[in-house]
Amino acid sequence: MQIGEIQAKFLEELLAAEEKFPGWPEDVIHAAAIVAEERGELLKAAIDFYFGRGTRDGFIKEATQVGAMAIRFLMHAEDYQPLEEPKTKYLRKAKPEQPETCGECVHFEGNNQENYCPWKMTATSAESGGCGEGERFEIVETIINPEDKK
Repeated sequence: MQIGEIQAKFLEELLAAEEKFPGWPEDVIHAAAIVAEERGELLKAAIDFYFGRGTRDGFIKEATQVGAMAIRFLMHAEDYQPLEEPKTKYLRKAKPEQPETCGECVHFEGNNQENYCPWKMTATSAESGGCGEGERFEIVETIINPEDKK
């Protein structure tokens, strides 16, 4: 395939995509996700071809879509803006000191199983070493405005 033929395929696919899907994301993450999604379809088509389940036309079609979406992504490159400031922050806290009995931890309200005890303790299983769910315990705090923490 010659470069002129490839460019013509890209342009044809680009025009068809713009007609079928006239909108384009304003943020760089969602725009890049479209290119990445097409790349995933190309990889699947290549795997299918390699293992005898797909055709050469199939991976060429998907590669053409990747190229067209990459061009579309670049056409909007000047429109993408970074966030002025992050809307949320996620902070991971250190594990607090282990309490003597279950329910004493400030992060484990009573025996609320929605939070997992970092020491694998519950009121019923503290003697036996815990409930076994502690591996999933994660303390994450969402702060909308860092000034709110003061």
